[in-house]
Amino acid sequence: MTIKSLEDVIQAAGDPVTLLRNLQAGPNLYPGVPPEFTNWRDETLAWQKTCVLFNLSYHMADLAVEGPDALRLLTHLGVNSFTGFAVDKSHTVTRP
Repeated sequence: MTIKSLEDVIQAAGDPVTLLRNLQAGPNLYPGVPPEFTNWRDETLAWQKTCVLFNLSYHMADLAVEGPDALRLLTHLGVNSFTGFAVDKSHTVTRP
């Protein structure tokens, strides 16, 4: 059995979009997260045309934003207030 490179797989599919749309791997399952099956097209339409609540905390990587305008960028893009956030400190939200 020959192991193909990613480039070989993309070339065989024709392009990366076709490859990703037709993956046969199935959904990724995460421990402790109830399965909810849809596809990325449904999800994209949901956040474009309606409202969507995502819990992506179980598989998303940490985000590090650096530079002199980092706070300005996050304040502009974020929906929450960054009041009280300190440089080089994490912020944890506790729920009752």
